[in-house]
Amino acid sequence: MGVVWFGNYCKLIDEASARLSHVTGLTYNEFKRAGIMAPVKHFEIDYKLPLTLGEEVTVRAAMIWSEALRINVEYTIFKKDGAAAAVAHMIQLLIDAQSMQTIYVEPPLFLAFRDRWRRGE
Repeated sequence: MGVVWFGNYCKLIDEASARLSHVTGLTYNEFKRAGIMAPVKHFEIDYKLPLTLGEEVTVRAAMIWSEALRINVEYTIFKKDGAAAAVAHMIQLLIDAQSMQTIYVEPPLFLAFRDRWRRGE
């Protein structure tokens, strides 16, 4: 029984991030159509318990509201018994895909997303 390499936690988080993007409508394709990119500004992970190879886990991704024009997400990797194996936080900023400059005025894609969130959708 081996211990999961630490980088594989990031793979699990990336898979959860992709699922979250489809739920929220903030997919790579939607960003591309809008001429926006959302690079990671900050990422941190706190490893709480080791995972073993082949162990079943669940990853929960929760967006954290911010009035700032950024995407804040908290990820928790749960072991089968419900114990948290890791907690991660990621912040993404929005930039213009052509100029590569930070966007300070909410683009329509992000306005629509926030309106859906406020309505509880």
